This record gives sequence, C-alpha cells and structure tokens, in this order.
Amino acid sequence: IGLYGSTHQTNNLIKGRNLTQIGSLESIVTQIQYVKKNDCIGYNAGFKSNDDMEIAIIPFGYADGLNRKLGHCVGSMFVNNKLCKIIGEISMDSCFIDVTNKNVKVGDKVEIFGENITVTSIANKINTIPYEILSLLNRRIKRIYFNK
Repeated sequence: IGLYGSTHQTNNLIKGRNLTQIGSLESIVTQIQYVKKNDCIGYNAGFKSNDDMEIAIIPFGYADGLNRKLGHCVGSMFVNNKLCKIIGEISMDSCFIDVTNKNVKVGDKVEIFGENITVTSIANKINTIPYEILSLLNRRIKRIYFNK
C-alpha cells in the first residue's frame, strides 16, 4: 500500500519517511437539482432536507467502489475548491452531494480522492484501512496512467 502513498496512519509517515499519494479519482457533476425544505431523497427517502438545498448528482456509487458508510454526511467530495458533503444513501451507480451556495454546474470536475482528499482520510472516517478503499474500486472505472 506504500507504493500508492497510503498507510493506515493519518500523517502518512513510515519510519520517518513521508509518503505522497500518487493516485486520484475523479468524476463529474451530471445533474443539479433543487430540493425544497422537508423533501426526501435517496433510497428509502433516507435524507430529509432541513432547508431548501441545491444538490449535485455524481455518477459514482457503491458498484464503483464508493463505500456506503460514507453517506449521510460522513464523506465528502471536492468541487470547485469546496468540500461538499455526501448526503443521503449512496446508490449503486450514483450519489448526491450538497452544493448549496457553491456555484457548481453540470460538467464540473469532482474529486473523490486526490490532492484535497486523501485515501487515508476517507478510510479513517469509516474506521477501515486505505487498502480497502483502493481494492474495492471497480474495473469499470477508466484508468489513465501518467509518467512523471
């Protein structure tokens, strides 16, 4: 797991050596929806809005490897230099993020992990290890490799 720049430790140090995460996972915003106060969204109407909200639909869900424990405001995604909470239940092929007052539009890039969100921080939020986060990523995700 050290080859990917992740450890089970929050600060990514192994025997005094600092590791740098080498991978990132991105998606895009496919829809923006406006939700009224007390509207319910997601499986089993699992999320009820406390206020009027703007939400973005991200085509990335548990079938792709997004752990369902990251739903209900546990996990976040990074859009337009802003951290956006994952709201409601994570669906098989999609999830919802709160983009209220964040000037997000269809087609905007969404960081699931990368420069702003580390695999280690995601793992720590759901009491697991980075290897589990990485190993559950589905083969259907397009991979792009860079030589640096």
